[in-house]
Amino acid sequence: MFTLDLVDRKTKNISGVLQDAVLRKTLIQSISSFIQEFQLDGVNLSVESPLNEQQQLFVETICKEIREELNELQFSTNREDSYILSLVCQREVLRLDYDKLFKYVNFLNIETDNFYAPWLGFPSNTMIGPPTPLYSGHGIHSSHNLDTIMQYFSCETKRPNRLNIMTEFGGRLGKNVIVPTDPSETLWMTAEDNRKKSRRKCNRMERLCWKFSFME
Repeated sequence: MFTLDLVDRKTKNISGVLQDAVLRKTLIQSISSFIQEFQLDGVNLSVESPLNEQQQLFVETICKEIREELNELQFSTNREDSYILSLVCQREVLRLDYDKLFKYVNFLNIETDNFYAPWLGFPSNTMIGPPTPLYSGHGIHSSHNLDTIMQYFSCETKRPNRLNIMTEFGGRLGKNVIVPTDPSETLWMTAEDNRKKSRRKCNRMERLCWKFSFME
């Protein structure tokens, strides 16, 4: 399988494609051709969380049309197993009709790999902790853990067997970490808020033709 990122990143290019039936068909045919050429088992879509009914319709429409294209590809190639279509979902309340969505999508891949990460502008930006805590959190983030999120999606979708978790295989280096008063409390620590310094560094790099956007 391969992953296709359909997140706009403030460019509006993707939303323009999704709203245009001709461009959308070209995109879907390209997905099908890519799968066939490299003998892949399907595609994993990464989309933005729908904020309204129109965006919800776009997600459902693109999934429906990709599924129809994959079914045609399966028939034309005499493939025994159906192609897989999965969807990456952010770990939040989603405006999605799961009964309708699961007619086209095999799996939902829940983003459970970045609970405590240095995303600029987020309250947990300075929190140092495991990327995917299993059962615990810290303070106001006590519900930010794998168990709570997967219980929520299991209840919402009523299909726990079609949910996947995302885990991070790697390490993170925390800088400017504040040493805890109690030496035994090393699981949850905080770091100095470094947003201003990071912004100045990015401004210097933008003058060298690099472009950055801050999530605030």
